[in-house]
Amino acid sequence: MDIKEYISSGILESYVLDAVSPQEKQEVECMSHIYPEINEELVRLQDTMESLADFLATDPPKELKNRVLQAIEDVEQLSADSEEKESETIVRTMVPAAWRGLVAASVVLAVVFGGMWFSTRQQAGSLKNDLAAAERSLEELETNQDELNQNVESLQALVAQQATINKNIGDPSTQNIALLGTDVSPESKVRVFWNPDNETVLLKVDDLPAPGDDLQYQLWAIVDGVPQDMGVFELDSASQEIQLMPYNVSTAQAFAITLEQAGGSPTPNLANLYVIGNV
Repeated sequence: MDIKEYISSGILESYVLDAVSPQEKQEVECMSHIYPEINEELVRLQDTMESLADFLATDPPKELKNRVLQAIEDVEQLSADSEEKESETIVRTMVPAAWRGLVAASVVLAVVFGGMWFSTRQQAGSLKNDLAAAERSLEELETNQDELNQNVESLQALVAQQATINKNIGDPSTQNIALLGTDVSPESKVRVFWNPDNETVLLKVDDLPAPGDDLQYQLWAIVDGVPQDMGVFELDSASQEIQLMPYNVSTAQAFAITLEQAGGSPTPNLANLYVIGNV
């Protein structure tokens, strides 16, 4: 017996699909016990059908169900047409059960795998959208994290600055220097807290007129008769609380404040000298 020919005849597929006669069923079971090759192929086909059964355990799309039913109707119509033609001929030709099984198996498998492909394609599209959404969420989280880090750094800087201010205000070495108004602004008054030991300079505005647009007040330390830039400051911040100036100075004979263009000037405009005080 040619085992390969028997396997390729389609009888095993028909057996798995329960599309054989009782005699054919008995024959397949007998042959599978005799020939290991036939038994292995039969087991493989049964495993394949079990996998398909597991896949179809979930509710299939309505469209897939309709396609399967239509395929079955097509197979039944094909069998009916074959029987009608056979009845018209003198010699009656029987359509092998294996052929019918193969046709049914081929159609069902084609529809099932087509549905699997369609479902997989939909899932892939959904996963792609989910991935894009996740990437956008990650970008937003990273942006929020950057903003949070910046806020934390700003807060840490403010805490460190306030700690420096408190330390110097309570330090006996810190000098409280009153800067009084000039003829430009007689009512103006500012206090400078200077610690020559650590060279820290603090500023507290008691009274200064609001600067015009694009103008800023600038603090100067007079060192050996030469004005030294100590930085510009915002009036609101300085008038509400003690402000730490950005530059240090180890020796000074006086402090003064002028009104300059926004951003400050390398040399003071003495025509806009608002306050001055000796150490």
